[in-house]
Amino acid sequence: MFETKKETYNIMLKEGEKVLLEYKGANNLAQIVFENHNVPKGITLDYINGRVKEDNANEFILYCVFEGLDQIQKTQHIKKLYTEIEQKKYSIQQYEVKRISFPIKIKCMQVSYDQWIGISDIKFLMELRAAQLINYNTNAQRTMERVVKGKKEYYKITLNEGAIKSIRNLCSNKVYIPNTITLNIPEDNNNDWYYDNKEKELVINNIDYFDISDGYHRYMAFSRESDKDPEFNLPVELRIISFPDDKVRQFIFQEDQKTQMKKLDSQSMNMNAPSNIVLERLNESFDFYYKGEISRNEGRINFSKLSMVVDYFYFKNTKDQNINQLIREVVKELKIGLNAIADTSSWIFDKKLILQDYILLVDLIKKNKGEIELEDKQIKRYYENIHSEKINKIFYDKSNITSSLVATVVGCIK
Repeated sequence: MFETKKETYNIMLKEGEKVLLEYKGANNLAQIVFENHNVPKGITLDYINGRVKEDNANEFILYCVFEGLDQIQKTQHIKKLYTEIEQKKYSIQQYEVKRISFPIKIKCMQVSYDQWIGISDIKFLMELRAAQLINYNTNAQRTMERVVKGKKEYYKITLNEGAIKSIRNLCSNKVYIPNTITLNIPEDNNNDWYYDNKEKELVINNIDYFDISDGYHRYMAFSRESDKDPEFNLPVELRIISFPDDKVRQFIFQEDQKTQMKKLDSQSMNMNAPSNIVLERLNESFDFYYKGEISRNEGRINFSKLSMVVDYFYFKNTKDQNINQLIREVVKELKIGLNAIADTSSWIFDKKLILQDYILLVDLIKKNKGEIELEDKQIKRYYENIHSEKINKIFYDKSNITSSLVATVVGCIK
């Protein structure tokens, strides 16, 4: 390379971010790199998101990423960064995915019909990783970090580098106490498994991938330490579950009561909360215009923020009411109201809505019991009012709803 590895890596991050800011840009890049060199898509995404650090970055994969960037951006990074010898070598090279032999047998005790607990080791996890069998399911995980660049934005998995470094230090000093890694067998993947009660082991004959549901920072620390030292190994407590996404989110909420995450993030995982039940039902409603598009991360409608606003407007003081009946009424009212707004002003759902936008929408819906009869110009005026420079300076993208925030936003739309 004409530049140092560190400089080359930093250029990759800078150029990769440009792709992340484009709609489906990251997925397109990952697909191109896979087609060119058989590099699994998850690895490309790990590189451009910075989850693979410079000291662990592979020079061949860096080349593959730059080659893909050149195709997308019509640039010439390869010519600027790599010698002719390197270009000749890497251009024909293919990434080899290490296969894992089935059946996979995991010694464990059955806790319930869909949960098992056992002991394994880091080398086993790294075998799964090398075979691309560990996946991060964004719809059943903690909310990702929103990165804003001008008028564009993207989401990335939130990594606490301090926590990862701390775990690595404990591992390298051989004082790490084995902790639980939770792997989920997703409902919708091509799996074939059973529990052998006699041998006390989970037998997996086939699986596309496991979702890592808890212990992602530990897993990342183990991965980086293993990249540095292939012989590194320690025992780990391994929990295997076979939960649908909503139960995984409830599991995360339950675990969060021991280790607090952000309030907005945590509350959206509580699948017993009335506002969350409302949005889950709305998201599955066949006659809701945006069915399936309420998501915790990159969906058209942000689950966490809308849930917080729905809770504030409909369920804040409802302890003695018939909650089930109220939930049904709120689902109906929101569906009618959001559909009505979409009929006249669908453009608003193409925006990256912030908390004050959801306050605007829900306030209009609740005041009119869903039967909104507003012209598009009125919606536009309300939207422009709450996005005025003065309001944005005070309340831009708040992560917590307060009575003063609601009063300010509602005051803008009178």
